Amino acid sequence: MTRNPVPVSILRLFLLAACVPLLFPNPVAAQRPANTSPASLTVMTYNLRYASANPPNAWPQRRPLLRDLIHQLAPDVMGTQEGVYSQLKDLASDLPEFEWIGLGREGGSRGEFMAVFYRKARLEPLAYDHFWLSDTPEVMNSSTWGNSNRRMVTWVKFRDRSTGGEFFLLNTHFDHQIQPAREKSAELVRSRVAALNTTLPVVLIGDFNAAAGANKAYEILTAEKFFTDTWLIAPERIGEGVGTFNNFKAVVPNGARIDWILTRGDVKVERAEISTFSRDGQFPSDHFPVTARLVLSSAKPEATHSASGIRINAGSGETFTDSNGNVWLPDRGFVGGDIVARSNDMKIQNTKDAALYRTEHWGMESFSQPVTNGSYVVKLHFAETYEGIEGPGGRVFSFDVEGREFKNFDVWMKAGGPRRAYVETVNAVVADGKLDIMFTSGSDSPEINGIEILPSL
Repeated sequence: MTRNPVPVSILRLFLLAACVPLLFPNPVAAQRPANTSPASLTVMTYNLRYASANPPNAWPQRRPLLRDLIHQLAPDVMGTQEGVYSQLKDLASDLPEFEWIGLGREGGSRGEFMAVFYRKARLEPLAYDHFWLSDTPEVMNSSTWGNSNRRMVTWVKFRDRSTGGEFFLLNTHFDHQIQPAREKSAELVRSRVAALNTTLPVVLIGDFNAAAGANKAYEILTAEKFFTDTWLIAPERIGEGVGTFNNFKAVVPNGARIDWILTRGDVKVERAEISTFSRDGQFPSDHFPVTARLVLSSAKPEATHSASGIRINAGSGETFTDSNGNVWLPDRGFVGGDIVARSNDMKIQNTKDAALYRTEHWGMESFSQPVTNGSYVVKLHFAETYEGIEGPGGRVFSFDVEGREFKNFDVWMKAGGPRRAYVETVNAVVADGKLDIMFTSGSDSPEINGIEILPSL
């Protein structure tokens, strides 16, 4: 068969079109490498270096490099350190396929974040929270180990949409100056993870400011194979011998590896990489990112330690569904006291769920709920709705949640007035198979409107 020749002008046009992407590359959403297992999950840790408008290494110059590098490495979940709020918003804008979770280490949007970015088509966050690396980990912005910079952990419990499995991820940044603070941080993180008492995989990532294999903080975390260093067991390693801190200057051969990805539980490591990406002599950050391609066990949710937790509507004889779709069980678990229901038209401020606060259990001695041993966030819901209480001091009582004591608790004072919702959040560790709360009367009987018991670290 005779074929008509392609006109030279059209051929040139095709060739030019093919070359355009090579001459002017555009970043695109990252694609999974062709040789990965369908169940593999790419985890990344990256100290971004906080944003500064001042050269050299100003954030506006580094931002496009960071975006392109993340597209290239294609993480499914990424923990960042040092990022500030405006910087993280920029990154979120550049990565529309990701969502993120975080809190400034000084509270709210203040200070640096241990942010967790996750590919929303792949992962679903089931629960998250934060704690500070100090003797008072539940106290925001706390520091008790001599370090001037506040240090913290952000953790997320994820469900993998591809496998149905669940896992915990913790992201942190240890202190850069005080070695005892690093060691105490490692001890606290290890104890928190141990208290989970979980069969689910746990991934710990971050900038530890400590050389892997040569610092006691590393030893504390990896002793007795509590955590496993993914870099050491990866069958394929890219960036062998590279120190992860470059100081915006150069690749450091045989340098310290201070950024780690550690795992616990049933986890297979396929590959690990320290990326030394730069462009025209500019590094995206003063650290190199570390990635690990993992295959996590497809462990399904644990029956009594589920992310949905247990919610009890005190004083109610019926189930209640709140504005977020959570189902609250009827009144149960209390010893002593009585229940009361207020008028359905009573207005309750500071809440979208006024019905929760229109019923209460009062005058009780204690509350107990069977749970799996582990760590929990307990949220106690209060509102002063009794017309006989006319001001501060009218109802004062004390309670104790698994050893955490609250003395002279005044609902009116806490809420700022009557018929106003107030939530007291308590972190508790259960070791005997039940969560216990003890109540003691003061100027009047104790009262409570609802109790949430949520899995935590």
